[in-house]
Amino acid sequence: MKTVELQYKKAHAPERLSELTESQLIMLAKAFTYGKKIVDAKVLLASNILKPVWQLNEKLIVATLHEFKSASVTQRELLYEKLENMRHNRAHMAACFDWITTEQICDKWLIPSLTLRNWFWVKQFKGPQLRMANIQFWQWCQAEFYFFKFNKTGQRHFFNKFCACLYMPHIAGRTATFDDKLIEKNAHWFSKLTPVQLTAIKLNYIALKSWIALNHPHVFGRTETSDIKEIETIDMGELLLRAAKAQNMDETIVAKKPLLVELKKLEIAGKDFAEQKRKLEDNK
Repeated sequence: MKTVELQYKKAHAPERLSELTESQLIMLAKAFTYGKKIVDAKVLLASNILKPVWQLNEKLIVATLHEFKSASVTQRELLYEKLENMRHNRAHMAACFDWITTEQICDKWLIPSLTLRNWFWVKQFKGPQLRMANIQFWQWCQAEFYFFKFNKTGQRHFFNKFCACLYMPHIAGRTATFDDKLIEKNAHWFSKLTPVQLTAIKLNYIALKSWIALNHPHVFGRTETSDIKEIETIDMGELLLRAAKAQNMDETIVAKKPLLVELKKLEIAGKDFAEQKRKLEDNK
């Protein structure tokens, strides 16, 4: 977080996607969804997230412009200088959000629950936890398949199924366990997501998918942040299944295991294999 101060006002600017709150992510998604220019998106975020400081700066601008009416020529030169400083303040606050145009890595799921309405029916869904700790091996493979299909075709029903893989029904204080049957059963609920919600979930997932890939390079073969754009368009679930097959893991057993636990095992195995291969090549 970056602290922005002006006189007696102070606000904190997030410096990466993982530092956003849910409402701030929605705000960012809104700017992207409705095709705002990047500079307008930065101003929108600055004026909302840095609101106390932004509003004080705007009040100072209004007060300074008011002084112009009765100011002498000499005084106006000083007022022009004050105005330039205030315009600089605006630019500085907007620049705090330059990072929104860069590829992001994030281990947090920023929209933990969804309440969706279908006519007079209301249903609540719970999403992934920090670092997808509650997501199963096969559950993520399924989610990745549908996300890959959505990216490739742009067809909304694939995104609905992707959401139905990650968001489980929450009824009477209990969250359902993932089951393949839930995908078809619940996919229609996610057609109620607004375009802004869709964009927010997509932004969050791509950043989290990038975190998974870069933290398990021997499973996914990704070691550079420059690979992030490509990560968005590949089916990492397919790569995961191939890695599991290479290690002779029984898919029927591993399917319901925690994703990150099995990823760690595969990463260690992949790292050991790479080390053995390197030693063999060095001894030739």
